[in-house]
Amino acid sequence: MTKQFNKLLISQLFFSLGNTVYTVSIISSVLTSTHSVLATSIMPLAMTLGTVLCGLVTPMLVARYRMIKVLKVTQFLGIILFIMLSMSLQFGEMTILALSIWVCLFSLLTSFMYPLSVALIPALVEKEYLIKANSLYNTMGQLVNILSWLVGASLVVLFQQTTLLMIDTLLFIMSFLCLIGIYANRVDDNKKTTNLWKEFKKGWLVIRDEPLVKVVLLMDSLESITNTAWVSSVVLVYVTDFLHKGDQWWGYINATFFLGSMMGSLLVMKNETTINQQKARFIFFGSLMGSVITFLFAIIPLPIVSLILSIGVGFFSQMKNIPQVTVIQQKISSEKIASVYSASSVLCSLIFSLSLILLSIVSDKLGVNMVFIISSLCLLVVTYITKKYVKYFV
Repeated sequence: MTKQFNKLLISQLFFSLGNTVYTVSIISSVLTSTHSVLATSIMPLAMTLGTVLCGLVTPMLVARYRMIKVLKVTQFLGIILFIMLSMSLQFGEMTILALSIWVCLFSLLTSFMYPLSVALIPALVEKEYLIKANSLYNTMGQLVNILSWLVGASLVVLFQQTTLLMIDTLLFIMSFLCLIGIYANRVDDNKKTTNLWKEFKKGWLVIRDEPLVKVVLLMDSLESITNTAWVSSVVLVYVTDFLHKGDQWWGYINATFFLGSMMGSLLVMKNETTINQQKARFIFFGSLMGSVITFLFAIIPLPIVSLILSIGVGFFSQMKNIPQVTVIQQKISSEKIASVYSASSVLCSLIFSLSLILLSIVSDKLGVNMVFIISSLCLLVVTYITKKYVKYFV
C-alpha cells in the first residue's frame, strides 16, 4: 500500500473512534431522558438528514474543487462545529430539537468522509490492489469500532458527557492532521467551473444508464432497511427489552458485530485473488448467511448466543460488501465515481430515514425483535437479486 493510502487509513481510524464514542454518548443520553425508541431514533434521523444534505451538495463541490480539498475543508469545519457543540452542552441543557439541529449540521460536514475516502482509494492504489485496499480499509475500521464499542458504554458511565466530547474533539483533530498530508494526484487534477446542474445530475444519470449501478443501488436500498436493525438506539432496546441485560451488553453486541466484520475483511484480504474472480458467489453467499443469522438473532433471547450470532452477521456482511464496492470502483470511471456515491448516499439515506421511523414504531408496538426479522427478509431479497443478475458481478 502507498504512503498516501496509509495516511487516509489512519485518518479514518481516528475519525471512526471519535464518531463511535460520540454516537454512544448522544444516544445513551437521549434514551435515558426519554425512555422511548421513537424519541431516541430522532438522533440517528438527524444524522441521516445531514448525510442526505451532504450527498446533495457533494457533486457540485467536487465539480469545482479537488476531492481531497473538499474532504480537508469539511473535516476542519466539522471540528469547529464540534467544539461549539461541546461548549453549548457544558454551559446549559439543550432541548431534543436543538440537539437534533446540532447533530444534523455536524453530520452534514462529517458525512463527506466515507464517500470521498472510498472514491479516493482508486487514486491512491493500483487497480489490481483494490480488493486488498478495500479489505484493509474495512479491517482497520472494524478494529477501531470493536475497541470503541467495548469501552464506549463504560465511558458513558465513568465520565460526564462534556468530558467525552472533549476526548472526541482531540480524536477528530488527529484525523484532520492525517488528512493534511494527502495529495491524490491521479484524479481531478484540473478542476474548473462547470455547469453545476449538470454535475448535480451526473450521478443520477449514471444510475439511470448503467445497469450494474442500478442493480447495486437496488441492493444497497434494501440493505439500508436492513441496517435499521443495527442502529444504536434499536440495539440498545434489544439489549434491555429482549435480552434483559444492562447497557454494557449494548457495547458487547456492537463490539462483536465489528469483530465479525474485521474477521470477514481479513478473509477477503487474504483471498483477494479468488474473491476478485468470484465476486458474485461471495456476494450471494454473504447475503444468504446474513439473512439466516439475523433471523436467529431475532428469535433467540440468549445473551451469549446473541454475541456469537452478532459475530456471524458482521462476518458475512463484509464478505458481501467488499466485493460489491469493488465492482463499482473497477467499472465506473474516476470522474463519475464521487457523483455516483453521492447520489446513492442520498437515496439510501432517505430510505434509511423512512424505514427507521416505521421500524421504530414497529419496535414500540410489536417488539424490537420484529425489526430484525424484517431485516432478515430484506437480505433474503438481496440474495435473490444477486442470483438473478449474476452477470453484472463477473
